[in-house]
Amino acid sequence: MAFGGARADNDTNSSGPIPSLLVQLGLFLGSGGIFQPDTLVSVWAGANDIFQDVAKGGIGTDVGNNTANDVVTALGALVANSAKNLLVFNLPDFGVLPRYASNPLQDEAIDAVTAFNATLSTSLDLLEFTNPDLTIYRVDTFNIFNALMEDSSTFGISNATAPCIATVACISGPRSVQDGFLFWDEVHPTRSGHRLIEAAARQALAPVPLPATAPLLLAAFALIGLAARRRATA
Repeated sequence: MAFGGARADNDTNSSGPIPSLLVQLGLFLGSGGIFQPDTLVSVWAGANDIFQDVAKGGIGTDVGNNTANDVVTALGALVANSAKNLLVFNLPDFGVLPRYASNPLQDEAIDAVTAFNATLSTSLDLLEFTNPDLTIYRVDTFNIFNALMEDSSTFGISNATAPCIATVACISGPRSVQDGFLFWDEVHPTRSGHRLIEAAARQALAPVPLPATAPLLLAAFALIGLAARRRATA
């Protein structure tokens, strides 16, 4: 289950009364949800906290560290409730998002993501070490988006900077034009962007059956090492 716009923590959400990551987990468990040994739990959270807290004047590094700790709290709760397989995404470099182009908050947003990803990575290492039967599959969206910005044509992207929704030729154009954009709006990827993230996730989870469109994308990601499968060792 997932609610769009959710925060990782339980602070007031400026987007409305949206259940947080922690509340969503409680709802799942409270309704009788369980994790089988082969259940894969996907967690990608923290962006909304950073968007909102940086806009409110929060110091980037503090916002990032606090948000990562909130996500890790949720991951710990998953493990405590028998989740054995986690697919965890870090956050992309917010400096490449259209929202922060020429935005005075850009540096704080970048600092927040840098701190978030560092704290998340260290915490995942510790979570693995203390839970030898836990497998964590990690997807490095930070480097994925930076690689896309550096060589977008390799991934079939013709415009990696402008949001489609603010570009007349894109929003009014056919799907083939829209698929050439990386961003749909100021923060969300287009269908093409999500496909690239999916390909990286599949690489992290390999070996798994792949769709016919995936091999070329996976080969490109493999060259730059953007996803990794991590298993705890005793």
